Amino acid sequence: MTNIVAEITAKSASLPPDLQYEVLDFVDFVAGKRRRVKTTGTPFQSVRGILERDLSNLEIDLAQVRDEMWKNFPEEASE
Repeated sequence: MTNIVAEITAKSASLPPDLQYEVLDFVDFVAGKRRRVKTTGTPFQSVRGILERDLSNLEIDLAQVRDEMWKNFPEEASE
């Protein structure tokens, strides 16, 4: 065991059980955060890449997305 693992283990062992669960939740959070960063890659595209996209059908694409989004939304109740 490395020094840091031994220190974390010793300190968390001295905590009451409810706080030990908080430590475990935090470790899971940090581990998950690290996995998300590795799998998602760079969150932003370059500006040049965005500007070079073909936007000629943008209005049609937006209309299709809007229609799909509102398709199952209940209509307003009539008074």
